[in-house]
Amino acid sequence: MYTNILTGNQLYNIDNTMKSEEVYVSTELYIDNKETVHNPEHTNNCQNNFIIALIKERNLAFDYLKQLSVKTPLPIDHFIFKNMISDMYDCLHSKIHPKNCHKKFVDIIISSIDRTHSCPLKLVCVLASPTATKEILFFLNFISIFNRYGINVTVDFLLIRWEYCRESQEYSTLYMNKKFKIQTEEIKKIITQKDSKNYQLSVIEIKQDNYTGEILGPELFRDSYLELTQLPLEDKKRARDLDWIKNFYSRQHSLSRLGVEQAILDLAIRRGIGRYIEEAFRPEPGILLTSELNARMLKCYNTNTVITNLSLRPLCQNSQF
Repeated sequence: MYTNILTGNQLYNIDNTMKSEEVYVSTELYIDNKETVHNPEHTNNCQNNFIIALIKERNLAFDYLKQLSVKTPLPIDHFIFKNMISDMYDCLHSKIHPKNCHKKFVDIIISSIDRTHSCPLKLVCVLASPTATKEILFFLNFISIFNRYGINVTVDFLLIRWEYCRESQEYSTLYMNKKFKIQTEEIKKIITQKDSKNYQLSVIEIKQDNYTGEILGPELFRDSYLELTQLPLEDKKRARDLDWIKNFYSRQHSLSRLGVEQAILDLAIRRGIGRYIEEAFRPEPGILLTSELNARMLKCYNTNTVITNLSLRPLCQNSQF
């Protein structure tokens, strides 16, 4: 693993086109404590349930914020703080993890405002190498909310060499190394175009046996793999996650072709990331940013760190990114 501090001052222009079939949680949904959902005609029930769950949790965060403001003055205006929380929830794909951590999420932000100059709030963004150039745009959009409201943050973009075993079997090591190098350079270029000395790129190269799925290094991730394969039943949560991800991959057409080896490998990587951030967020708590399509995957990180799982839907028209 190596780390580079990257700086720059150029912003991006990206396609912010809103698709009619997408659902958006607007800041106007919270009116007089009533929940109002604006659903496009073709939105299915599953999407509705996700949106409603997000709205309910956001409203709970609002209520908690109000309780805090009664007890003691907030570091910033209550109305402004509420708008900031609302803007953040607009970007989420699923509720904040772990369950019922909306209070902890608010507390972390308040604490960071109190010490913003001496110790900025730390964010870690998980980027999987095959999709990193797409994902990072959404992370940057979310990070811009903190900047817009004057909260000082440091950001660690954690680029993971995360490959499919079956694909890697088909190509030479030289080709796969070159592919990852190109992916890394693309992410470096994007980060250097941002005007911040507080952005850091950490690159973790997962070394793996492409036929068995065994993780060979780094040690943090190899340990996670060995726990899953050699000590799977000694921890109930570990065994539960292992059973779940195997079953999940077997049921999904796009994942079943990857084999059980890939399922175990992917779980081990997530657990390795969980260990990484436990160290990264000492002594002050931070926030982990992910872009998991299935919210159940968040449990696979095996951490009590607050996780905000971002949606990869088209960015809102009023984005400041």
